[in-house]
Amino acid sequence: MKINKVNYIQCPIFVVHGKMDETVFYKDINELIKRIQLIYTWFPKKGNEHNIFNELKEKFFNKIKYFLN
Repeated sequence: MKINKVNYIQCPIFVVHGKMDETVFYKDINELIKRIQLIYTWFPKKGNEHNIFNELKEKFFNKIKYFLN
């Protein structure tokens, strides 16, 4: 991954990552999120690669609405 390129992004970024994700581990994205200047995050404790759009859909859309406002 070209992680240095995120330093040049000048628009707000919304990062969603479930702490229970077994595909991309939560600890592995720390370096990425440290480099993003305008960042809004949501790390659901019980979120994983399968349930954010299903079980957590209402919270997910509320977070998106907040970010866009």
